[in-house]
Amino acid sequence: MPVLDILKKLSEASGVSGYEGEAGRLTVEAITPFADEVNVDAMGNVVATKRASLGAQPAGRLLLAGHLDEIGLMVTAVADGFLRFTQVGGFDVRVLPSQEVVVHGQRPLPGIVGSRPPHVL
Repeated sequence: MPVLDILKKLSEASGVSGYEGEAGRLTVEAITPFADEVNVDAMGNVVATKRASLGAQPAGRLLLAGHLDEIGLMVTAVADGFLRFTQVGGFDVRVLPSQEVVVHGQRPLPGIVGSRPPHVL
């Protein structure tokens, strides 16, 4: 699979803090062809090992580290056809208006974050 397709798939995976399972599974799937060994620990951390050598000598070591989780929102109430929410993780709430979201429930529900216009606040 081309690198851009892999990156797109990984960056679009659902992985809200505490629910990184899908992102972890996709990471294992994407990295397995390139690694000698892939392990997932009890916390869901994905650790891949690729051994390298220069002839008979072991080569140096390199660590690539990243996060599987992403910021998220948790629905706190449903009122008048709108969802009220609180944040999971830290981020600036001013970036939320007009953002596309997916509400995970019995089935994925796409939506957009909206707010009241300033003149009615």
